Amino acid sequence: MKPVHVAAYVEELQGELSAPSVKQHLAGPRMLFDWLVVGGAMEVNPAHAVRGPKYSSRKGKTPVLDREEARALLESIDTGTLTGLRDRCSSARWSTPSPASARCEDERARLLHAGAARPDAVP
Repeated sequence: MKPVHVAAYVEELQGELSAPSVKQHLAGPRMLFDWLVVGGAMEVNPAHAVRGPKYSSRKGKTPVLDREEARALLESIDTGTLTGLRDRCSSARWSTPSPASARCEDERARLLHAGAARPDAVP
């Protein structure tokens, strides 16, 4: 097996698959040949010299909630329990500016002071 054989395999895959998939398919033979080299069955990894297609993800694929969706999410969490309050505070921290986080901490402190739970039992 020579690098030219691995390169031909990669070229064939490029006609059928996307760049990330080709890179993933190339990882299998690379790992196999690495294992064979470490085990002494081969002297050189022929897949090591072959590069996969270039691919860079410029945009994230994580969906972003708009203002109304974020508000609906936060309002759907029951804040009658400390667990619900904790969940709402966690969600508010990543979805809104810091004043919302401060309000959550104030509400948590108010519930603790009112005897809702022991301080050491708060998550």
